[in-house]
Amino acid sequence: MNQHPDPPPWPLYRANRDRLIALVRPLGATAATQSVPLTPDWSIADVTAHLCGLNADIAAGVRVGLGSSERTRNQVRTRADRSVAQICEEWIAHTDALRDAMDDDPFFGHRIAADLTVHLQDVQHAVGMPIDRDDPATRCAAHTYGSVVTDLLNERAGISLQVRLSDGTAFAPSSGTGPCDLTVRTTPFDYLRTVTGRRSYREALALDWEGDPHRALDDICPYGPLRDVDAGI
Repeated sequence: MNQHPDPPPWPLYRANRDRLIALVRPLGATAATQSVPLTPDWSIADVTAHLCGLNADIAAGVRVGLGSSERTRNQVRTRADRSVAQICEEWIAHTDALRDAMDDDPFFGHRIAADLTVHLQDVQHAVGMPIDRDDPATRCAAHTYGSVVTDLLNERAGISLQVRLSDGTAFAPSSGTGPCDLTVRTTPFDYLRTVTGRRSYREALALDWEGDPHRALDDICPYGPLRDVDAGI
């Protein structure tokens, strides 16, 4: 059932990288003080530093530990004394290495592109910009998390989740053979915001579920519990 009929990840990533850089570079010093409500420990500059640092780690050949709290904190901390313009310049300098890594391993590339898509939406929300909820990058990111989350939920909690998205794609655990315990039907945007921890428990419950989602929601986000406060987007 798992489907990933998506374009190569690099063009999606490059387009969103350029959008984010065009958004944050003109902010100047404000980027270091303006908070991002959906990543409340970070400023806009911190988000940019994480994304740049992820590129730097990939360029250095790092694969183990990417996405861990320790690695992510280090990406931000080591760029704390730089301007957002300097961070953007470093990010662009890693272009060739990142493109090669994505071409070599497209699924890995889609995971990196999905991370950028989520953070771009966070920053757009922080500055009051409209968010395109149905662009190709959002759909591809939801597809990537469709595969990741269904397998993770099965491993963590023994729950077989079927995801049916409004663009016609569907996902279930790769090891599953029988009927699923639980089904969710939603849009790619709503699914992506939920499973990346940007939605509250209450907002997640409001999705279209077949079966009781309560136990699944404790483990549906790879990065920790869902929010206590509604995100509103």
